[in-house]
Amino acid sequence: MNPVNTDVSEFLRFLARFIATIFAVTEDGKVTFKDVTYLARLIPVIRPAFDDLPAVWDGFRGLSEDDKDKLTYLVADELDIDLDEKSRHICMKAIYTATDLIDLITSLKGFKAAQQ
Repeated sequence: MNPVNTDVSEFLRFLARFIATIFAVTEDGKVTFKDVTYLARLIPVIRPAFDDLPAVWDGFRGLSEDDKDKLTYLVADELDIDLDEKSRHICMKAIYTATDLIDLITSLKGFKAAQQ
């Protein structure tokens, strides 16, 4: 399933894996060698997530509620959780967090560019 648009999906995939990695690494309160495997899962999604930030921002701004609902499946898959009413709420939080994060990144990028 390739919901919505690729730029949005890839950024959301990165964020969900990042969240899952933080959860896995901090679950037992200490960082171990096993945690390296969780960190390694981030490597293949970093570049696709940040290839075209303006397109990602445009994609997030253009999401309908139906699009967001479709994206909950991607988030649930990356977080390795079953999608039910409670987990759908968590997945929607991830989507809204991703929207805020990409807004922050693009705003900071514009601010830095204006300072030069």
